[in-house]
Amino acid sequence: MNSKCLVSFTIFVIVSHLSLVHVSAVPPLIAITLPGSSMTEASAASKADLIFSGKVLSTGHQVILPTDEPYSGPLYRGVLVKVLKSFHASTAGKVSVSIFINYVSGENVLVEGKSYIFFVETKRESAAEYPYNCLTRSDANAIAIKLLPDTNFFIEETKSLIAHTPQR
Repeated sequence: MNSKCLVSFTIFVIVSHLSLVHVSAVPPLIAITLPGSSMTEASAASKADLIFSGKVLSTGHQVILPTDEPYSGPLYRGVLVKVLKSFHASTAGKVSVSIFINYVSGENVLVEGKSYIFFVETKRESAAEYPYNCLTRSDANAIAIKLLPDTNFFIEETKSLIAHTPQR
């Protein structure tokens, strides 16, 4: 699996006689699409009960989904994550989450040993919604609804989102 390729750079414009003026910073480009890509960061921050950066220790087990459903991609349960830093609500140690990978949106499976920022619902009101209704009750207690790369750019963006998101 390809690792994330992040590129960030600053654009400078030559004004006159070799002087440089700073114009703007360009946000990182994401080479692969992570789970929850169809959800905005602001929406994920408002829905998530836990937000943390974590390292994937195990990608868990794939749940077999009915083939007649409109989704394309695997659902994983028991994805074991070591919490590195908690941003919203306190959590520590290891966390087990379930996550849906939507191939239609071009999302990629998680890579063991890689770190991501996880937006997790623990009090999901719509656990009966497909594909999460294919999970056991205990597996539906922590559903990762969005992931971001665990980089300084996205850490700062996540902190800003949390600061400006009303608590539910």
